[in-house]
Amino acid sequence: MSIGKAPILLAMSLALTSQAAWSGELLSVVNDALSHDAELSAANAEIAVGREEIPIARSALLPRLDGGWGRTYNQIKTDNQPTAKYWQNGWMVTLNQPVFDWQLWVELRQASIASAKAELEYASAWQDLVLRSANAYLDLLAASQELSRATD
Repeated sequence: MSIGKAPILLAMSLALTSQAAWSGELLSVVNDALSHDAELSAANAEIAVGREEIPIARSALLPRLDGGWGRTYNQIKTDNQPTAKYWQNGWMVTLNQPVFDWQLWVELRQASIASAKAELEYASAWQDLVLRSANAYLDLLAASQELSRATD
């Protein structure tokens, strides 16, 4: 091996080693950003809301059972008769099943679309955060290299 190739190989091996260390640091920066970003947390909350819309819309298509109880005090006054006073109790149970309601089906479809939209917005926010973190990290590395080049 000639003397001219040794410094080039040494420089290449140092560059590869430092790039591996940089990639580990970059992954650490991205992971920290993913766990602490407010926009991503907001997008994650929107996913939770979007996922809850589907069961709510589906529940409108299910049978509905309502019940109740009531109690009333009645008093009947008539001329030349004694006043009649009594309590009246009542129970009520109703069962409703929508046979076909187009609006409810449309709402279910819209809820599934809203949920998919929330998933896409989360993926977009995640990708945007990763790109912003990587750009900031690479800008920092470029500035560091420029500083070391200027001081040399």
